[in-house]
Amino acid sequence: MKPQEGLSFIHFKELCEQNSQAKYVSDCLFTMNNLDCLFNPGAVIPHDDMLRIYKIRLAIAIDNGRHGSAYISDFKQILENTERSQSDFVGILHLSSEDFSYIIFYDPHRQKILGILKTTEKGSLIDEENYNTEMINNGLSSGTEKYSKGKFVRNWK
Repeated sequence: MKPQEGLSFIHFKELCEQNSQAKYVSDCLFTMNNLDCLFNPGAVIPHDDMLRIYKIRLAIAIDNGRHGSAYISDFKQILENTERSQSDFVGILHLSSEDFSYIIFYDPHRQKILGILKTTEKGSLIDEENYNTEMINNGLSSGTEKYSKGKFVRNWK
């Protein structure tokens, strides 16, 4: 199976609607439909690579002690769901609002959300926009898109 590109904003919204029972999905839908937000389609990576990377990231999160028990529990559940997933690939994308940031993990083959990590946003959307602009000005790419109440505002490409 060949890896696919990350989801578009519209396809991510459809994925959320199909997985409405998953934890934090209603928060993501509310953010997309009612707030200013930044969306990054992320990447679709091999299943085993995702597990290796995110097991290390979980160990770091536990060691640094900055995250609460709910976050750590959500993280462990995502890894368990990913291990059980039958897909060769896992999609990872990012959604943020002024108040919260979400990292969404999904099975692109079955169109199933494997889990969502939700954190309180420490900066502002303006800070994130400036960061994306700086990346582009330095010759890098971003792929991030800004939406306001579900309507496209701009992108950084």
